[in-house]
Amino acid sequence: MYRPTSAPSKKPGSGRRLPRIGAALLLGLLAALIVAGLGAVYVSRQPVKYSASNQLLVAPESKLDPSVSSAYWETLGNGQLPATAASIVNDKRLLKAATADLDPATRDAITTTVSVVPSTAVVNVEVTAPSASAAEDVANSLSRLSTSEVSDALAPYQFEVISDADGTATLASLSHAQWAGLVAVVALFAGVAVYQLVSWRARVLARRRGVQAVPAS
Repeated sequence: MYRPTSAPSKKPGSGRRLPRIGAALLLGLLAALIVAGLGAVYVSRQPVKYSASNQLLVAPESKLDPSVSSAYWETLGNGQLPATAASIVNDKRLLKAATADLDPATRDAITTTVSVVPSTAVVNVEVTAPSASAAEDVANSLSRLSTSEVSDALAPYQFEVISDADGTATLASLSHAQWAGLVAVVALFAGVAVYQLVSWRARVLARRRGVQAVPAS
């Protein structure tokens, strides 16, 4: 006697599993693209900066008699003269003269840091600029301009360059390539997070529908 066989039962919501996964992937990809796009706009607005530095020394004039210069070296040890020299180098008037040949955009982006190397008579001049060449050129120009200013103000001491800025320029900020890598990582994490969230939410809803579909005994 023939008995019709019933079709195998399907778990509630099992037919929607693949569409749910596809939706989660699509939303995750969309989130990653949005983050990447916003990140690209942000990166394009981040200036790349370079810094270069040189050192100058405050010392008694070389023409002084050795018997006299020793006393000046002792006076130099209290640190007051190098600090005075650093304040003169930091004069905005000298920076304006050192950047006179630059275009306005580059000139406005220039920053300087002038400091005395601890326990020495050495003054360190660091210049930050949008390009390596601009940083080095301004550092050298500022040092050249300040030597006569400081030497005149602190006579019989002289102010001389002991290390110029040529070849000292280094990145002072993230490069665009580094920014792009960082944005890519953030976009990837955002996409995975959205995918996981949407998938979890879909599983929760499927379980709820499954419970509601079970007839009460």
